[in-house]
Amino acid sequence: VLMALEREVPDVLVSDIRMPGIDGLELLKQVQRDYPDLPVIIMTAHSDLDAAVNAYQKGAFEYLPKPFDIDETLTLVERAIAHSHENKREQLSPEDIPAETPEIIGEAPAMQEVFR
Repeated sequence: VLMALEREVPDVLVSDIRMPGIDGLELLKQVQRDYPDLPVIIMTAHSDLDAAVNAYQKGAFEYLPKPFDIDETLTLVERAIAHSHENKREQLSPEDIPAETPEIIGEAPAMQEVFR
C-alpha cells in the first residue's frame, strides 16, 4: 500500500486494522505523517472501544466495524471522498485541480469482494 501511495495518492484509503505485513494502525500512522490530508477509514472484525478510540486518536476519518452494511459503507466512502476533494480544492488554484480518475487499489480477495 505504501509503495502504491508513492506512485499516486487516492481520494480515500480503506484499510483493515489487522493485515499481514503491517498493522492497520501503523499504516494509519505512516499515512498521516506522509499524507496528512488523505482520509483513512479503518475497518475491523474485532470491534472494541479501545481500538476505535486508538484509530480516531491516530487520525482515522472513520472506524468501521464488521460486518458492515454495504450501502452505509459506500455513503461513508463518498463522504470521505468529498472531504478529500474539498481539502484538495482549498490547497490548489482552479487550474491545478486534476480531472477525476476513479481507481480502487486493493489486492486482498476480501477487499475485492467489498469493491464489487
